[in-house]
Amino acid sequence: NPSTRDQVGMARGYLSSISSGAFNGSVAPALGLKIRAHPDKVLPMAEAILSCLDAGKVDAGPSCAEGAELVPSVAKHLRSAKAELRTAAWRTLVLLGGLGGGRRGGG
Repeated sequence: NPSTRDQVGMARGYLSSISSGAFNGSVAPALGLKIRAHPDKVLPMAEAILSCLDAGKVDAGPSCAEGAELVPSVAKHLRSAKAELRTAAWRTLVLLGGLGGGRRGGG
């Protein structure tokens, strides 16, 4: 959705400054809840938000750990009947995997 990307793009400067603590403490839990409630609207937005984050600053590990809600909320849409949702879920998971806080080569 171009309007979602444009809207998130306006916040790119702020989003690129988010720390791991802010992401794991506020952003990721909120995204997980919103994705469960409105996946059609929120998955494309989550993808746009994650693409703005600085992978050298944000370690999404805690939000991807066992017991966290974000990954299961996204992953269940990999089986969606809607191609748009499957694609947004896949891209979101790829972006999450890239948020390692500067870690390289397996940790």
